Amino acid sequence: GDHRDLHSFPTRRSSGSVSSGIAMGTAACKDIKVLGTRTVQLAATPIGPQVPGVLVAYHTSVAVDGVEYSFGPSGLVACNTFQSHYCFMNGPTEVVDCGTTTRTGQELREALLSDFGVDTYDILRKNCNDFSACALFYLTGRRLDTKYRRMEQMGKYADEHLGLIRAVTMGDYVPNPQANTFDMDDIIGRMK
Repeated sequence: GDHRDLHSFPTRRSSGSVSSGIAMGTAACKDIKVLGTRTVQLAATPIGPQVPGVLVAYHTSVAVDGVEYSFGPSGLVACNTFQSHYCFMNGPTEVVDCGTTTRTGQELREALLSDFGVDTYDILRKNCNDFSACALFYLTGRRLDTKYRRMEQMGKYADEHLGLIRAVTMGDYVPNPQANTFDMDDIIGRMK
């Protein structure tokens, strides 16, 4: 099995340089925060081929004080920082410091668990980026950068209007009916 230290991972900051880092939220970082606040980070990893000038799909997740929260076919999952990114080999995880929050990871889980349940995942219509967008807004009031969602939004549009994704995947992509009523804007509206 993989015995990596789950708090040590490669990081790419906005400068684009890659270095080995320690997850924010470790003891050294907590010492400089305002008492009662927690560090919030977004992790994004490219999925699939990376061709210059071509849109890239991303897997994203959010961490609160070193605990990662992500969404996939198993629903909303909490694990060691950025563990959900280890299965993607298309580049180092980009880690963005998003500030601090007074909310806990448990409060995040409780607020979003009913919206991001088991078997409700749909790669185009209700995915990890939708969860990350809602989680970031809940924790910090900030929106997820649109660069992480462009590919899926194009895919969703192409499938809704042309059936293109189902045709290209030769029927392998089938919309999940449990994602039919999902509306990210409704969820974010409830949080305001």
